[in-house]
Amino acid sequence: MGRKINILQYIETSGPGGAETVLVNIARHLNRERFNPSVVIHKSDWLHEQLKKINIDTSVIPCDRSWDIGFLRKLIKTCREREVNIIHSHLFGAGLYACLAGFFLRVPVIATFHNELFLPGSSERYLPLKNFLIRCLAHKIVIVADFMREDYLSKGKYPVDKMVTVYNGIEFDSGDSTAQLDGFRRELGLTEGDLIVGHVANFRAPKGHVYLIKAAAEVCRREPRAKFLLIGDFGDGSIKSEVDKLIAEHEIEKQIIMLGFRSD
Repeated sequence: MGRKINILQYIETSGPGGAETVLVNIARHLNRERFNPSVVIHKSDWLHEQLKKINIDTSVIPCDRSWDIGFLRKLIKTCREREVNIIHSHLFGAGLYACLAGFFLRVPVIATFHNELFLPGSSERYLPLKNFLIRCLAHKIVIVADFMREDYLSKGKYPVDKMVTVYNGIEFDSGDSTAQLDGFRRELGLTEGDLIVGHVANFRAPKGHVYLIKAAAEVCRREPRAKFLLIGDFGDGSIKSEVDKLIAEHEIEKQIIMLGFRSD
């Protein structure tokens, strides 16, 4: 067997979320006979703990501002020390730094985008320049859903020949789902007659919790058996506070259950 391929994954966020979970799953399931996985993150948090559990070589390199040249130097140094053959970035900011590092190292970069180019409720400084650098320097652009394609092609001017869709994989528990559901209902005090609507998303502006609560209020007025389960990390608490206020205004406290982050 030939020399193993050293793959470094890099992401700019570290809390529990979809992109972070994808990174962990890739690191966990890479064929260790062919690949050596490693990861760079900005701070020790939930993601770092998950990577420790599966014994992934992880470097924590702080990056506190946009255009952090010091961080870029450290990222390049880390890649050289690990003799990295491929850099795989997740999310937009990480894609920029990964592409710059790959350019200096002459290493191919795979940039994965997990959301729209212009994400509602968020802003990005120097966006045209950053898009230009990523679309020119990345070897491949991965999007996780087909609906994102037009956004990146028309607004970001990304080349179609570099773009590929790779859907996120989800690991399913092979246990008795019926028994798990019954236990879950008992844990939350739900009855057999309750009509349960599940919403899985971290409490961030683009996820639209405010719209969900307004819709839930309409549903609950027409169907009193409806119960809404909101599952996701509360973040800094600002979105949750807004949601709490709306729930109180619509008087649906008994029909909205917020569970926070769940690993199950």
